Amino acid sequence: MTLTRSSLRSATVVGVAATFLGAAVVGSVATSKNLSSHGDAQRHDGDQTSVIKKAVKGGRADNVILLIGDGMGDSEITSARNYIEGAAGQLPGIDALPLTGQYTTYSLTKDGKPDYVTDSAASGSGWATGTKTYDGAISVDISGKPQASLLELAKKAGYKTGDVSTAELQDATPAVQVSHVTGRKCYGPSATLAQCPTNAKENGGAGSITEQLLDTRPDVTLGGGAATFAEKATAGKFKGLTLEQQAENRGYQLVDDLASLKSVKKADQKQPVLGLFADGNFPVRWTGPAATKTGGAKAPVRCTDNPARKSTQPTLADLTKK
Repeated sequence: MTLTRSSLRSATVVGVAATFLGAAVVGSVATSKNLSSHGDAQRHDGDQTSVIKKAVKGGRADNVILLIGDGMGDSEITSARNYIEGAAGQLPGIDALPLTGQYTTYSLTKDGKPDYVTDSAASGSGWATGTKTYDGAISVDISGKPQASLLELAKKAGYKTGDVSTAELQDATPAVQVSHVTGRKCYGPSATLAQCPTNAKENGGAGSITEQLLDTRPDVTLGGGAATFAEKATAGKFKGLTLEQQAENRGYQLVDDLASLKSVKKADQKQPVLGLFADGNFPVRWTGPAATKTGGAKAPVRCTDNPARKSTQPTLADLTKK
């Protein structure tokens, strides 16, 4: 998984916390490291209402950073906090945010009834567009109507935008910001014609997730999913060209490793950056045995570096820094 008007370094990373507030608000939070004295159960003191209201009301965000930690719920954050900082500790960054909110993640059936077991397509469409939808939908409502995403709204408002992921760019979480299809697996032209026919260019639709990504044209797009860009367009102006060739013809700067990423000096609508660093998802950093039901009774193991992850491939830190 971020907006500004200035440089590539500040380009929007869409990918789950949005911060509009300055350091003055964060710095006003007081905490206690004690546990046993009266009042030590309270981790913060001081009413922040007036400070936050002043910072937000009538203001304009210079930057918006949306970070998605896949599977990173309150229980996972609490476990990490307890392990790293202790029971009375605070995680730098996350716990310093002056506002915390929650939203429901349940999806809908196609007749509008609640579906309490969601998927990343429906939940992602919800946070990206504000519209609940059915499992598998990518930023369309239960009738298949496209819903404007945060990235699209930001771009319309004049911000520079970006979509950065260590997954395939066509995967649901990054896809909900840049495309609108009725099925999450409609990565390329052939899958779209077969599985999302109303979205296929042959039928007058906007095309596959990848084709729509190129049309949405964020200033910066970095991730995996290069295999789909090798597919050829089967309809429209670029019929017969691979989607990668289409991107090049449309002025995208194409990068495919850490060195070429570092060489990029500028990204804008005239020359947006498209980085494709893996055929599918990025290889994981470490390898180890798969989790099993009785694994806790076995001897400890140590994860090792994954040989499939090459030094020429950028890390998430590299993508973020750029």
